[in-house]
Amino acid sequence: KSPDYELSGRGDVRYGSYDNVRFRGALNVPIVEDKLAARVTFVSEDRDGYEKNLYPGGTEGSDADVLYWRTQLLFEPIDKLSLTFRASQFESRGVGPGRKRLPTPTDSLLEAASEITEDPDLYTVWKDTAEAQTVDLDLYTVQADWELPSAMLTALVSRGETSFTWLADGDQTRATAEEGGHTFILGADPISSKQGLAELRLTSLPSSSFEWLLGAFYFEEETSTRFELTSASLAGSKLDSVFVRSYWDIDTTSHAFFGQIADTFGANDQFKLTAGVRYTRDKGEGEIWDRVEFSLWPFPSMTEENLRETWSETTWKLGADWQLTPTSLLYASVSKGFRAGGFNFEAPFPDKSIYDPEDLTAYEIGSKNRFLNERLQLNLAAFLYDYKDFQVFQIINTALYIENAGEVSNYGIEAELTALVTSAFEIDAHFSYQRGRFDQFLSIDPLYTAGPGGSAPAGGVEPSDLSGNHLPNTPDFSAHLGAQYTWPISNIGSLTLRAQSYYQTEVYSRAFNLDVGKQDAHTKSSLQARFDDGDENWYLVAGVNNIEDEAVVANVAITATGRVLANIGAPRTWYAGFGMEF
Repeated sequence: KSPDYELSGRGDVRYGSYDNVRFRGALNVPIVEDKLAARVTFVSEDRDGYEKNLYPGGTEGSDADVLYWRTQLLFEPIDKLSLTFRASQFESRGVGPGRKRLPTPTDSLLEAASEITEDPDLYTVWKDTAEAQTVDLDLYTVQADWELPSAMLTALVSRGETSFTWLADGDQTRATAEEGGHTFILGADPISSKQGLAELRLTSLPSSSFEWLLGAFYFEEETSTRFELTSASLAGSKLDSVFVRSYWDIDTTSHAFFGQIADTFGANDQFKLTAGVRYTRDKGEGEIWDRVEFSLWPFPSMTEENLRETWSETTWKLGADWQLTPTSLLYASVSKGFRAGGFNFEAPFPDKSIYDPEDLTAYEIGSKNRFLNERLQLNLAAFLYDYKDFQVFQIINTALYIENAGEVSNYGIEAELTALVTSAFEIDAHFSYQRGRFDQFLSIDPLYTAGPGGSAPAGGVEPSDLSGNHLPNTPDFSAHLGAQYTWPISNIGSLTLRAQSYYQTEVYSRAFNLDVGKQDAHTKSSLQARFDDGDENWYLVAGVNNIEDEAVVANVAITATGRVLANIGAPRTWYAGFGMEF
């Protein structure tokens, strides 16, 4: 929320499962009437990890140790000119997101297929590496809004800096290297990034006879990664270890020019047409150095790779709105989207080092409505997304590996409903059906590089035909249902009880649609009770999330030796808190 000229504040404190303590607050202060105002926002959260580490004294992942603040200053030195200054900082410490070792398929030819993972509980792990992470993000922004005689001029300049370090257990096996087992440690120290952004927009005023917009955009980023990997195992009577250092530097620039126009036709401006166009040009330059040291071989291996590429695209949108009645709107649109390409450093196959841009043509029709004296809101939509060179995301070792699927389609329908049954009883619901499939895609599974059933000749690789497979993390069906009821309590306040539930069908976190990384259909529900005092100056709240205690696999990473590491969502948690505002 931006600053304004009213003195106001709000804040809350919450305690819950896993010793979760959270503080949030915001204070808005007018300094000079109609000239200068400030707003400060603050969030702090601390929580033990969801994981249970069986290693004595080991760290437990999926914890929280975060601090965030933002300061905003609004200055209006003259009429029709507004300057907003923003500064924010985010810090995260502790262990960070925890990963659970899942069984590697026994028919995989990779080394890890012979290792045993002992505990099927998705929140129980064995990690003999003291995992840790640090995340720091600083962001500074200046925005100017100047109302000219016939347009609004907006200028935005922003500068950010990010730093990220982490250390992770990459094998989660009980046996140490000295016992004949394997130790696999991953780390980055640091991954750092500096970003700069500038945007200039000229837009029509409300008094204009039609709506229009013109703009220019520029972005630059310098990213530096220092990545380390240690792998150790017992080779006869000697400890065989491999130490890998990778240095990645990537410079990215993007600039764009865009414009849009919209005009109404017919009596009472019931029909509106919109047309927009944007030209984008992205450029990337990257280089990587690798140093690999072997304990049983005195000479390190050195490699270097340099990549450079430029992508450009003209995208557009055409849309039409028809205001049937003051409370019913029909709309339709067709638009073209673009996502830039990029680099896969250390790609498993040389021809995958650079991935292409993703192109999307999106069609949508829908209706937004309010019925029964605006007590019932119903929104309906149908869509078709047609992709070319769809970018498929995988995590191999610790790197994000992206490749292009030839053709992908996703179509479906959505419905949203909100109903005020009575002044005290409210229902909300959401329904979605979508059929997202690969129409054309050949890819090599890192778990089955020889192809389905080992169809490739000895030592060779064979891609799998993924045509017809589900898109990752795309359920065919999902639905949400919520209801709440409010009781007045004499003259002291009101009590609101809310229940809600979410259901989705099975999803796959990988394009290969195997049981590895598959999440079965599941339901997650929550309950909340809230008491508000009569003047609505303070409240008490308590609730429980994920009542079913469903352990949801969010995504998986595959290491070079075939270890499968998954991120798991939060288990059942409860909370209670107090808040106030003025």
